[in-house]
Amino acid sequence: MLTDARINQLRGAAEAEERFQHLSEIIASPAHTPVRFYEVLKATCDAREKLDMESPVSNGPARLAIFAAEVKSLVEAGEPMEYHEIEKRLKLVGRREFKRRARHMGEEILVPGSREVMWLEADRKGGPVANLPQSFTPSETKAVFEVILEAVAEVLAARTVSGAN
Repeated sequence: MLTDARINQLRGAAEAEERFQHLSEIIASPAHTPVRFYEVLKATCDAREKLDMESPVSNGPARLAIFAAEVKSLVEAGEPMEYHEIEKRLKLVGRREFKRRARHMGEEILVPGSREVMWLEADRKGGPVANLPQSFTPSETKAVFEVILEAVAEVLAARTVSGAN
């Protein structure tokens, strides 16, 4: 069951998606863009609007107008990019880095072609384990799949050694 707060977040995300629909022109894989991206976009607008109301800019455009201009210039550049890159370029306020959880054990390995990491514990007592981040773009999925295959091959090669588990 959705709470009222979550419903309001989703409404805000829908408003942001509608307001900045021209961003979809440059998102490389719009079908893989999570709702969280639009929630963060809305939060950024709300934060700048609040700042504009609390401490208005005396000489120059308002913070929200500057943000809208940044979005417009990014879209006009026409360079296709993943939503992660848009988050970085626009410096969205709610953007959070992925946190390592207790289930993520082993060596942290940067996934080639992405800013994501995976964890691999080949020598775990209960058997080898690989943990992946929560979401990937299509290009990241391909890169991760290749890395996973290599890691699995290494684990299997180690197990064929005499005396290995």
